[in-house]
Amino acid sequence: MTWIPRRLPTAPSIGFARDIASTWLTGLFKAELTEFYISHLSPLWSGRQVKARVIEIVRESADCKSFILQPNSLWKGFRPGQFVMVTIEIDGVRQQRCYSLSSDWRDSQRIRITVKEKKDGHVSTWLHRNLQKQDVLLLSQAQGEFTAPTSLSESLLLIAAGSGITPIRAMLYELEERSRNLVLIYYARTQDELIFAEEIRTAAARRPDLTVHICYTSGGGDLHTQGGRFHPDQLKHLVPDYHERRTLVCGPEGLMQRLRQHWREEGIEARICFEDFTGAFSGLIKPEQTAPQQTAAHRVIFERSACAVDADGRQSLLDVAESAGLRPHCGCRMGICHSCTARKRSGVVRNLLTGKASSGGSEEIQLCICVPITDVSLEV
Repeated sequence: MTWIPRRLPTAPSIGFARDIASTWLTGLFKAELTEFYISHLSPLWSGRQVKARVIEIVRESADCKSFILQPNSLWKGFRPGQFVMVTIEIDGVRQQRCYSLSSDWRDSQRIRITVKEKKDGHVSTWLHRNLQKQDVLLLSQAQGEFTAPTSLSESLLLIAAGSGITPIRAMLYELEERSRNLVLIYYARTQDELIFAEEIRTAAARRPDLTVHICYTSGGGDLHTQGGRFHPDQLKHLVPDYHERRTLVCGPEGLMQRLRQHWREEGIEARICFEDFTGAFSGLIKPEQTAPQQTAAHRVIFERSACAVDADGRQSLLDVAESAGLRPHCGCRMGICHSCTARKRSGVVRNLLTGKASSGGSEEIQLCICVPITDVSLEV
């Protein structure tokens, strides 16, 4: 019997790798080209992106609007309490922000985002002043874990303040059907700043097992009545059995800190859940609130862009990049969406949300919530 040597497998040739890359790039180009032509035939059509047309705009308060949207067929629906990332282009720069869904989850053809215009809100201001009926927005699928319990073996307490009522309102549509004992405390500065006031009052009138307390905070108010800011005595008066309730909270950080402290002191911290995201919600500590006050200059090298600048540690790496004229991909700008994740090749950075310093080696970081504390080299 003759032995015939068999050739061992070898690594793909350069030509083979080139063919694979060429095929991939061709497919990508065709997909992009197809998407381009489809969008010109109908802005709402897409083969891979969720898009939604603005079909109605509702003024909720002096500084708050709801945008009623009709999504395309790629929309997968949402669970009450979740949010979507909205992508728009302002002055040629792509901007992304997260906004909670405030609509009835059962109506897949009409979804609602409710946006409060903020004094320094670049995107919220643009939406308020420029977005019109028939315009089309690019959306993500629904995200987030701040949702009502799937099992309602216990009564619930919902606490919201300001625009924090937005995800809570979506929950009410679901909980009105499932919950037998539901209490809502809603804090607003004045009556003029209430959002969904009539909707909530109507729901309370329709369901006797839904109790709503609206508290106005601008005038102080008696702690033992419906008025004033949160206080433990006020809570005991409005909801005497709050110890026994599962509690969901969305509001400004100050309120959430006071609630967290009180629940901790009462030994029931495990029974309260917070939505800690701002933009769609109102709880995340903004990076600038924890930024280190250091002034030493550090060299930040953006390798791919062949750019190097000095940074004093007060700006996030995303802000440093944009100040240098670069446009790295970004989204929420608050450490939630991870759109701005990039590889740090060397150097040490500090995470503004956790306060922790990174290692000095190569690793993935989020540009929007990291500041340099040594010289840093980035693959940007």
